[in-house]
Amino acid sequence: MKYLVLLSVLGAAAVSHSASAANIADYFANQPAPDKRYSVSVGWLHANPTGDANALQNSTVINDGSSSGVLTDITGLQNWQSPNTGLEADNVDTAGILFKYSATDNIKFEIKGGVPPKVDILGKGTVFAPISASLGDDVLANGLQISDLTQGSGVAASARAWLPVVEAQYQFGKSGVDKLRPYVGVGFMYAYFNDIELNDGIRNDLEIAGQRVQQLQADNPFVAIGELAADGSMDVDVDSSSDFAPIITVGATYDLNDKWFAVGSLSYAKLDSDTTIKVIDKQTNETLIKAKTKTDIDPFITYLGVGYRF
Repeated sequence: MKYLVLLSVLGAAAVSHSASAANIADYFANQPAPDKRYSVSVGWLHANPTGDANALQNSTVINDGSSSGVLTDITGLQNWQSPNTGLEADNVDTAGILFKYSATDNIKFEIKGGVPPKVDILGKGTVFAPISASLGDDVLANGLQISDLTQGSGVAASARAWLPVVEAQYQFGKSGVDKLRPYVGVGFMYAYFNDIELNDGIRNDLEIAGQRVQQLQADNPFVAIGELAADGSMDVDVDSSSDFAPIITVGATYDLNDKWFAVGSLSYAKLDSDTTIKVIDKQTNETLIKAKTKTDIDPFITYLGVGYRF
């Protein structure tokens, strides 16, 4: 008897599940389909980053407690943080384009992009190395300036930004009835940066810093802390990480007629990117200096455009 009861319960559950799936399918099937399922718009896209700079984390191949020539117990170069430094993304404008598919009159799927703009990366603060060492019975302690990140009108670097967005949206109102139709959306952004160009002054400073580390390795400490000029023996490599970020959007369309419409939206993405700078000895291919920082971008993105349905 108990097996009959169990089979009855399982059968009822299966019927209920099938009915639920059928109800969901019926819901979408019974939604009014728009006359024109596809649309495209072009316009102006403005990104306003709101994130703050984060301090650089630095390291070199000179371990704490090492020696160089007459200097012993060298410290401060293995790992250190540079307070009140960092990188911030500047505002940027570019041409934007939106492709949208209407699954129903209210449910939409959108791909948003733009002409990949060149973004200025603003530098903040000055990087010092807190080096100290022993010379006989004396202790030499003196911070050594590496680079002023604000030089060059404050633009530490520039990068090409690729920021495509995919969203699911719900649009209020009814086509053919409501000219003004607000919508909300949620999705994700993929951020990719290339063509990174470092400020010439900062690059020169980092090459000299690499030569200082090289001279410490070669037991020439007083050459290392003396006056040096970049001699081309160093490579400076800059890389920014790619990442996905959640994004939310509020916007509205206004029908000019059954095909043409105006559109405006405001989006926010929780986006950050890790930037890594390496100073590499060309002869040995050894990384002498490494600096890393997280850039909080967190942009508000404004879009205004004109579109066409087909």
